Amino acid sequence: MPYPTNADLPPSVRSHLPEHAQDIYREAFNHAFAAHAGEARQEEAAHRIAWAAVKHAYVKVGNTIDSNRNDCALETNQDRVGRAHGRRSRSVALKAAMRVA
Repeated sequence: MPYPTNADLPPSVRSHLPEHAQDIYREAFNHAFAAHAGEARQEEAAHRIAWAAVKHAYVKVGNTIDSNRNDCALETNQDRVGRAHGRRSRSVALKAAMRVA
C-alpha cells in the first residue's frame, strides 16, 4: 500500500527518522511498490528498497538511537565522508566562516 504522506508511514519509520529521511523513505517505497506490482513479496521488497535509499543518504552515528528524540542521530553521508578525509562538513565550515567575518 503506497503512503500518500509521511504521517501514513509505519511508526517505526516515523519515530526513527528525521523528516527529510522520511520523505526519502516514502518516495522510494511508493516507487518500488509500483515497480514490483504483482509480485508475491511486493510490500517486503518495497520496504527493503526504501530502507536502502535512506541508508544511501544517511548513516547512523553511534551504537544507539535515542527514541525519545524526533531527530535521531543521523548525519548525511557527505558529512561522514568529509570527516573521514579530514574535511569539515559544509555546515561546520560555514559556521566557522561566519564567526571570522
